Amino acid sequence: FKTEESRAEWQERYNYAIEYYSPEVVSLSGEIYMYGGGAHGNTEYMSSNYWIKDGKPILLKLSDLFLPNSNYLKTLSDYCINDLRRQSAGWVVDGQLKELGNDDLSAFAVSPRGISMAFAPYAVGSYAEGPYFVTIPYTAIKEVIDPAGPIGKLAGLSGGGK
Repeated sequence: FKTEESRAEWQERYNYAIEYYSPEVVSLSGEIYMYGGGAHGNTEYMSSNYWIKDGKPILLKLSDLFLPNSNYLKTLSDYCINDLRRQSAGWVVDGQLKELGNDDLSAFAVSPRGISMAFAPYAVGSYAEGPYFVTIPYTAIKEVIDPAGPIGKLAGLSGGGK
């Protein structure tokens, strides 16, 4: 026999959104909530970004947006760490988290505002703090953006996307 307390329900919820759409670039974001018992569920973020080139979608990695051999990862990490500190993200404020890598920056979306990063609970602070979001304006990272790449036009650096 099962009591209410001993019964755990598995839950999964998926939410998807179109963050940006143009003839050259499509940016999609996703939020996945999972609960498998215990004190609380958890949320993860994901994204898919595409460059439409010659009528075909090309799935983009973060590195595809930047100049080859540029120090784009440090530039993005520094900006995010400073913004997360301003937002009082616990693990940034207490010094546990000093830099972000590719995996940390994998949930990104592009738009005319810049590159937006999503950080799930436990990524940069405790679960109780919830998620964090940072939008990096193109002006802050223009020196590492590939002007002929997928976001060159969005960033105002060139005709891009052609």
